[in-house]
Amino acid sequence: MKKLFSNIFAIKGLKSISSMASANIIGNLISGLFWLYLANLLGAESYGEISYFLAIGSIASAVSLIGGTYSMIVFSAKKVNIQPVIYLISFISSIISALVVFIISENYAISIYVIGYTIFNLALNEYVGLKLYKIWSRNYIIQKILFVALAYIFYLILGPHGIILGLGLSFFPFFQRIFFHSKQSFSSSYDVFKSKIGFVLNSQAIDFSGILKSQISNLIIAPMFGFALLGNYFLTIQILSFLAIIPGSIFRFTLSEDSSGEQTKNVKFFGLIITVCLAIFGAFITPLIVEVVFPEYTEFSELMQIMSFTLIPANLGLMFLSKILAKEKSKHALISNIVFIGFFVIGIFTLGEKFGISGIASSFLLASCLSTLYLGIISKKMNFD
Repeated sequence: MKKLFSNIFAIKGLKSISSMASANIIGNLISGLFWLYLANLLGAESYGEISYFLAIGSIASAVSLIGGTYSMIVFSAKKVNIQPVIYLISFISSIISALVVFIISENYAISIYVIGYTIFNLALNEYVGLKLYKIWSRNYIIQKILFVALAYIFYLILGPHGIILGLGLSFFPFFQRIFFHSKQSFSSSYDVFKSKIGFVLNSQAIDFSGILKSQISNLIIAPMFGFALLGNYFLTIQILSFLAIIPGSIFRFTLSEDSSGEQTKNVKFFGLIITVCLAIFGAFITPLIVEVVFPEYTEFSELMQIMSFTLIPANLGLMFLSKILAKEKSKHALISNIVFIGFFVIGIFTLGEKFGISGIASSFLLASCLSTLYLGIISKKMNFD
């Protein structure tokens, strides 16, 4: 046992992972507790309605995020000067998307969210690519604090939609990265952008499919089963997101390190052990807690007992994806997301329609396993090439 702990603490990059994971834990604890407070304050139906509008905003942001987050991490890690043009084009694109969203929804709060989230996402992932993990951690926590403060203030003034406005405004202080890159050579960055357009477009498609993967269920569940069930589902996703903090931090670290040609095998094994423990905790402990704290969310336990185990295939998928993206083979991440979306949507309309909540949860788990299986096959194939 002593030797095991010695090997764990000797893992290269553990300090950087700890910094990011700590920031993730602190930041998500701040925002997560606030979301749980809102769950109790708003009730299942209004809570589900907020998640529905956020899904619309998230999808619009994914359309705006030119080059996607993976482009920013991989090319920043490789010291490729592509950031100025990605920031500029994404900013212009986010304004266009925000206008379209406003015309459709007549909700300016979602439009502000689209612009803010697009730029904030790019800035955070640039810090990861540059291996500025402490700066990433600080900014991540600052944004969460701003979100809670602004969302609560605007909720008191405007009601539930003020929460979305506060979230959108919490991203705006981080626009300073646009001004930083505006001083650099745009023409040379644009030349690099054109030469890397294949990876950039694939990365864009991956980001969009990834957001669609996480948000399309909100758009389907609301009209099929109502906002109340969507509220239960959204609460389940919130808690799963918190449990996925450490696996997600490890993925960001390994993607940057894999892109630089560093060895990450021990880090990934450590992450898998942690993930299995978190999945078990999520399935058997969190339902007991939520039943007491949020008695109105009567469908949560059934959802969580099944969906918690998606943490394991999802984490394995991230390990495979880190290696695949480091070799700039981004199309496989896109195909994996398409596999998930396809099977999950089919599952909602078939298993969900027949078995209700358990059918939705089982479809989520099955889709995650199948998308990870695809990535595993591709990763193994790369070892033989």
